[in-house]
Amino acid sequence: MSAKRPKLSDFTQQPAQVEAATTPESMPTPAGLGPARRKKIKGDVIGMTIRLSRPNWERVHAFARHEGVSLQQLVFEGLSRLLTDKGLPPLDD
Repeated sequence: MSAKRPKLSDFTQQPAQVEAATTPESMPTPAGLGPARRKKIKGDVIGMTIRLSRPNWERVHAFARHEGVSLQQLVFEGLSRLLTDKGLPPLDD
């Protein structure tokens, strides 16, 4: 049985709606690993990790330097553009 695929409208939900939909009780548990354990994120800014191969990192790092922006700003602008391309509101600054 496959997991339910998100709908486009799921990405426009308010934070309270998203939190309710992603509680540990509602999340699937991989076989044999026990209940999902997530720490509650506090604060207004959430840190994320992105993993790139070294050649891809070197490429985006050089591009960011050429553009005079941070990798953070490149990712932010890219995600915002992907959302607007799908007809969704861009990310807030």
